[in-house]
Amino acid sequence: MTDVDALALISQALAMGPAGLALGVAAVLVGLVQLVRTFGARLHPALGTPRAAAITSLVLAILGALAATLATGTPLTLTVALNAILAGLTASGLFSASKAVIQRSEQKGAEAAAAIGGKAAAQAAIRQSPEG
Repeated sequence: MTDVDALALISQALAMGPAGLALGVAAVLVGLVQLVRTFGARLHPALGTPRAAAITSLVLAILGALAATLATGTPLTLTVALNAILAGLTASGLFSASKAVIQRSEQKGAEAAAAIGGKAAAQAAIRQSPEG
């Protein structure tokens, strides 16, 4: 299994331009949501739930997009608000999708390990049998 350098991936995404910037920001947001989920659950158990993670990612993305817009001096318009909501929904979907992919890959990995272990045990039993 290879190690993944998260900072290298984020910096590569940011170098791709606007599309990469959105991907990089979404990845950072997923990390922030995971931090809130991990440490927030110590403060209140509800903050550790998947529903709280989806809501947290939505809220953080909307607030981040609005803060970035206001920091540049751009007036707050309906288009800006809709883009902020779209960014929040994208981040929330990315968090949910990444969680599902990780859970599915862990499940398939466990199944493959069990199958390999079972196959190896069967082959060893055949080698040790008098007919083998």
